[in-house]
Amino acid sequence: ELKAIFDSLNQPVLVFNDLGKPVRANRAAYELLAADPCALNPDAYVQLSNVLRTRHLDGSLVDPTDLPSRRALLGETVKGEQLMLTNAKGRDIIIETAGIPLRVSGRLIGAVAVWNDITERTRIERERELLLASERAARCEAEHANRVKDEFVATLSHELRTPLNAILGWAQLLRRGRPDPEDVKEALEVIQSNALAQKQLIDDLLDVSRMMSGKIRLNRRALNVSHAAAEALASIRPQAEEKGLRLEEAIEHEAGCVQADPERLQQILWNLLSNAVKFTPAGGQIRFAVERQGQNAVLTVSDTGIGIRPEFLPSLFERFRQADASTTRRYRGLGLGLSLVKQLVDLHGGSISASSPGENQGTTFTLTLPLIIGPVMECPATAAGGGGDDGEPETTLQGLRVLIVDDLADARELLSRLFREYSAAPIAVASAAAALEQIRKAPPDVLVSDISMPDEDGYSLISKVRALPAERLARIPAIAVTAFARPEDRNQAIRAGFQAHVSKPVDPAELIALVAGLSGRTPRRKKA
Repeated sequence: ELKAIFDSLNQPVLVFNDLGKPVRANRAAYELLAADPCALNPDAYVQLSNVLRTRHLDGSLVDPTDLPSRRALLGETVKGEQLMLTNAKGRDIIIETAGIPLRVSGRLIGAVAVWNDITERTRIERERELLLASERAARCEAEHANRVKDEFVATLSHELRTPLNAILGWAQLLRRGRPDPEDVKEALEVIQSNALAQKQLIDDLLDVSRMMSGKIRLNRRALNVSHAAAEALASIRPQAEEKGLRLEEAIEHEAGCVQADPERLQQILWNLLSNAVKFTPAGGQIRFAVERQGQNAVLTVSDTGIGIRPEFLPSLFERFRQADASTTRRYRGLGLGLSLVKQLVDLHGGSISASSPGENQGTTFTLTLPLIIGPVMECPATAAGGGGDDGEPETTLQGLRVLIVDDLADARELLSRLFREYSAAPIAVASAAAALEQIRKAPPDVLVSDISMPDEDGYSLISKVRALPAERLARIPAIAVTAFARPEDRNQAIRAGFQAHVSKPVDPAELIALVAGLSGRTPRRKKA
């Protein structure tokens, strides 16, 4: 009867003699251990004893003298200790065990061990802990992302307002009275410089957006890396000299050819060199080295500037990160340049790293690009493939009828003045409907239209123009001039029926050249 009660218990129970050997176990214990639950016999005890090799939860073996049953044999009552067993079928089991001294008439004759299988409970608790840890990490990451976003928005606002302050300030000064020619010249230089700074911010933001969406496309071709480096150095030299910096050049003239996008390679090198100029105090030195190392071209930009704190180096190439984001920071910028450099280098199959001994000890950037390996080939002498005349066009758009369509009066006036300067005859209207009416009444030689306009946009306008029954009207050359500047915007404009796409702010020389090309003219500025 007692045996029946003993075996009916749901919890595994084992009885040990005064020598610490198991002498009795209930059915629940045998089932847990996957041991033979047949009638008690020495073989069963041996089998059970062989199984009872216990471990701590970290996997380390438990010293036999530290087992709850052994400690109970010394008169100690042990409760709530968690251990791990491996049963006869190889299954790991986590138990919560109690060791109780067994006494008869006050004499210690053995010990009783009571187990509770907590394997499933432990698994659930561990999963919950992992989930909580994951949630904590996600929360920390989200909080970090929010901090970075807030810092970026604050920095963006500052970086946009700073040039606006100069632009609006000088514009207001010019309107107050009759400034002398020197003041006008200075004002125009400041306005242009700050407007270009804003344009650079917008270009960087667009590049980041394209990078994040995977829409950056490289126009790669074979380039002489030494010549590309020399071009980049030449472009930055005036800034360095103006600041009083020494430029040291160590360009190996035959470092080899790389497969690269000319404009993007110049963007990479210009960013690295301009950063060196920006962060190196007057009187400092910048060294630009290019050499061939095996199958790679290695380009190094070193400076004696402000250096980088060791803790900031790992996040140097992250978007929107700046070593100093405080209100007392000395250097402007959004913290996008090095992130763009890193992503462009990756797209070229290269690598870039930065090192610095610490603050005020300079910085070194090392750019590695794979060389074209194989038969010797000719590389272009210039990276950007320029070589053309840098001066402005010299022939005329005399009498060319240019229809300008833009809902903004300032934009219409600017383009009208530009075309009149080249002897064209501009006609400006504020809507697509007015443009269609003008085309039917007096067809222009070239159509220049904005895209985003109220009521009817430029896409709708060009589709209606191309659908006109008169072929000479339907085939009017058309250029989209728009603030939508992404590659996909350009493609959409071309698909809609425009022959060309120019992004705002407009480069006057580019627009004049396009109009001249589409109309079969060569532009010449009208003589004063």
